[in-house]
Amino acid sequence: MVVAFVALARVAALGAFSLIDEKFEHSEWVSRLYLPGGVNVLLSLAFGPLAALGVALGSLIWNLAFESLSIAAAVVLAVASGLSCTLSLLFFSRVFPHWNMPLSLWRIGVFILAYAFFNTLVHSLGFQLVELPDSVGFAEMAWMFVGDILGACVLFIVANGVTSAWIHMRSFSLRA
Repeated sequence: MVVAFVALARVAALGAFSLIDEKFEHSEWVSRLYLPGGVNVLLSLAFGPLAALGVALGSLIWNLAFESLSIAAAVVLAVASGLSCTLSLLFFSRVFPHWNMPLSLWRIGVFILAYAFFNTLVHSLGFQLVELPDSVGFAEMAWMFVGDILGACVLFIVANGVTSAWIHMRSFSLRA
């Protein structure tokens, strides 16, 4: 059930982002602000290893339905998406052995950096494997790294603001 939820969230995030992607696009496969990367971070922290399966499944569904990719390329890039979540979780569990304890800003920041690094690395290899030539240069990979970090930071700032507003409104309504 978790995998299906994460896959649906991934498809929804990619769909919503496709509406504004042109404003942040660096090249066809690289964005300067990649909000679905933030969704992947949030889902990975919330659901752990099951999120990686859901992210891969959601990416595969999106790639097959909405991208003009071969089946092999769709599979490779979907596996890259899931693998980046898995590698980030493995790294995070080594740095913070009790990572399921309350997350601090420091821990979230470390996870975001790990995710951006592994996502860039794995997708770089995936792009080379499926021969997407305009997406494998150093500048593209640097922007992918930055775009993942910015997307995750923006998502967490918005989530924090929404949560704070909800708590404030709830406490205000309890006083009335």
